[in-house]
Amino acid sequence: MVRPLQFLALVKAAIAVLEDPNILKLDPFEGRTASYENLIKRKLPAFLCPLSLQRKVIGLLRPISCQVSEWRKDHVFIFDKVGFRCINFCWTDNGRINRLKTAKILVQCPDFTLKQRFALAVCYWLVTDMRTLWEAMSTTESPIPQENSDESLWKEIIKECKTLLNKIVVDNKQRLFLYKLVLYSAQNPFQYHLLENKQKDVFSQIVTPEEEKEVLIYILQNKWSLYHTSVWFSKMDINSQILILERRPYGVLKMFLDWPLQNHFMEKVNGVWFLLKKEHFLGLLHIIICQKIMMGWTDFEYIGLLKEFWYCSPVQFKKYIKKMKIYQVIKMILTNAHTEPYPKKYLLHNENNSRNFYHCSYALYNSIE
Repeated sequence: MVRPLQFLALVKAAIAVLEDPNILKLDPFEGRTASYENLIKRKLPAFLCPLSLQRKVIGLLRPISCQVSEWRKDHVFIFDKVGFRCINFCWTDNGRINRLKTAKILVQCPDFTLKQRFALAVCYWLVTDMRTLWEAMSTTESPIPQENSDESLWKEIIKECKTLLNKIVVDNKQRLFLYKLVLYSAQNPFQYHLLENKQKDVFSQIVTPEEEKEVLIYILQNKWSLYHTSVWFSKMDINSQILILERRPYGVLKMFLDWPLQNHFMEKVNGVWFLLKKEHFLGLLHIIICQKIMMGWTDFEYIGLLKEFWYCSPVQFKKYIKKMKIYQVIKMILTNAHTEPYPKKYLLHNENNSRNFYHCSYALYNSIE
């Protein structure tokens, strides 16, 4: 999708602001406050004079900062909190962390230990770096193979990779994928250099298209992070995406409620109303209201989205919701009877806004497939 130039400029401005340490340490999931916005405004570039542009950058900062939070969560067993301060991320034009490019830089960074860099190389299957770092580690940290040949050296690396796969959380999330590559590499010890940065191509050679779909089904069932879900989904052709949407509509639709995919949410949901359960409809309403509107997220017009979602929903879904407390909140929003900041009666899980967000997330995680 081609983005307008203004959007690209605003994303660049938001990333520049986010790189300030005082901004980076703010929790994007905390409720919006005046002090939060004032701090951001002081960091904004001088050319963003119009208030409307400032608001757009502030709106973009939260989903972009979520990228950092999610990256840290996925890499917490490689880097400690001190290490996170040293990391300069590489970004795409639409404000997503380019994880592969970031990893390529970090594996060369002397600020981290050889073991940390080797673990990162394994996670991203940077095979050349895996070998180089293994050879560097062998003098101090790892046993040197008895036979100094490509084959014996590679077998030792593969053995260490398997150990890491059992220890590191981010590897656990990609376990099936990486185990397939480890198996492939163990069987083809002299072809390892061909795997460099070709994860998708290699994976396609190892598994069938049907197995590839099953991987994404597994990811959705086990509620992995948005990054892992969206990466796998984006790799598929349109027919495969439709199939996954039909098999796991709730998991896919949740993904389309997050930036920058919200524009496509109604397009996706309109194709699967007949497959959605009433509980799925309720869960999506909770996400839009408790995790977006109540939290003051302004990266998208969530009130307009809620109205369209509600009006397009089947009659039986509306009847199901009208028995519940959430319907009173929906009704006030639909009739524009709401005010900001939202009164506590709008908070469905806890009287504190931030706790309401987390309680909602926890309840949905444990109750809806």
